[in-house]
Parts: sequence; structure tokens; C-alpha cells
Amino acid sequence: VVGGSERLARAALRALAEALASRAGLVGLVAGLVSALGEALAGLGAVLLFIDEFHELPGYGRGDYGEALGDLRSLAGLLAKAPGRLRVVVTVSEGFAATREAAAALEGYSAGWLLVEHLDRAHFQALHAEYASRNACNPSAGEVYALIGGTPGGLPDLCPLTREEIVEERVRAWASVVEEALAAARRRLEAEGVGVEPGDLVSLALRALREPVKPLREPRLFLIAETLVRFNVAYPKLGRGGLRYHPQYPVYRALLEEAAEGGAESLLDVDPWRVYERALRGG
Repeated sequence: VVGGSERLARAALRALAEALASRAGLVGLVAGLVSALGEALAGLGAVLLFIDEFHELPGYGRGDYGEALGDLRSLAGLLAKAPGRLRVVVTVSEGFAATREAAAALEGYSAGWLLVEHLDRAHFQALHAEYASRNACNPSAGEVYALIGGTPGGLPDLCPLTREEIVEERVRAWASVVEEALAAARRRLEAEGVGVEPGDLVSLALRALREPVKPLREPRLFLIAETLVRFNVAYPKLGRGGLRYHPQYPVYRALLEEAAEGGAESLLDVDPWRVYERALRGG
């Protein structure tokens, strides 16, 4: 209920439904809510609007988030110039928001971004114990953590599965994600006139997850790493010596290691059981 008024709450819900039905995107959604609430917003003083997973709003294509990012930049510019005390916080679970391209696009628009990292092992174990006390959970906390790290959202996905289902279904699905990211990196390299063999690409991707990357000195490695970020396979952190790229899931590193050691040119050819066992060993 907005400002204690059911009438305003209903108006907000109608505006939300209309914006979603019209596929108006982020800017249209916020504009519709502001218009519907009108004077109520002015009376409330500071207002914080929270939109979860904004990139999944109707109208944005999966896998190509250029339009979503453009709308985010437009909204930031409008809010910076418009009078009032409305602030908008959006969340996104995809890696495109962590790319240098996205950060540069928002520079100068009174916008900032925060990367929320995974839970550490102790806190993840506590979360797993709480979840398992309320829901059936087949894999242990250690097994889940070894595969996907401290990602809370992975518990509902993995807990119902048997070990065979995790290996034969999920590990193979994760291999497809990394394979798609590497294919995109290869296309980007070829567009710039740089050819690279599949096996070499696997080795380069693994190198990008093991050591700092200096964009000016290593443009090919930087492009590969940023493509991994775009596909949510890795995330970047600025540190001494350059950019450090970390796998979103430990199993992604295990996949690349198995492919590199076995000389596989496709991650889809890697034995998922070997990947699973490597992930549980920690590399």
C-alpha cells in the first residue's frame, strides 16, 4: 500500500500491469508508475523504487542486452536532471552489467553499480542447513559449494536432484553455457581478423581465469575474458597487476581444465563425471 492508501496501491498495480503488457521497458515502467502515483510521490519525500531482474522485463531480448543497458542509461540521465527525490535501484543476475562496456556506458549519468559476490563457505553452509531443514535436499552443502560456490539461488535448483541428475543434466548444461560463450568469443575475434583454434581458445579462457589480464597489453585475452563476463561465466575484479576474472561457478573452471588437459576442442565432448569429480576436489 503506497502512503497508506489502497486507491494509490491499485493505481500503482494498474500502471505496472499496463507497462508490462505494452512491453514499455524500464523507462516506460518507471514513467507509468510516476504518472499513476502523481501527487503521492511529492508528498512522500524521498522514494526508492526497487526493480528486481530488470533485464527480464518484456521487450528485452535474451542474450542481447544492449537495449536494456541503453534504457538503464536513459533512466539514469532522466533522474539526474528531473526534480524530485525518486531513486531507482535495479538488479540483474546476468554478467553483462559487470562488463567494462556497461560501466563505461553509465559513467557520468549519476549512476553506480555494486557487484554482490557469493557467500563464503561458512555462511553458505548455514544457509544450506536452514534450507534443508525446510525442504528436501539431496546434495550436501559441500557438494553444492564445490559446484556453484556460494550462490544462494542454486539451492532450489540443485537440492531436488540426485547425483546422477546433477552430473548428466546440470554439468552438461553448464558445459553448453561455456561452449556458447567461447563460440561468441571466437566470432568476436574473427570479426577483428584474429583467428584462433578451438583448443587454443579453451587454453586462453582458462588462462584468463588464472592470472591478471592487462587490456592494453593483451587485447585478445581481454576480449575473451569480457565475453565470458557477458555470458555470466566469469566476473571481473580490479586488483594489483590488472583485472582478475573469477568463474561464476567453480564447475566452469573444472570444465575448462578438463577440456584443456584432454585436448578437447568442444566442452560438450568432456566427460561430465570427470568434471564433477574435479570440481569436488577443488581443481
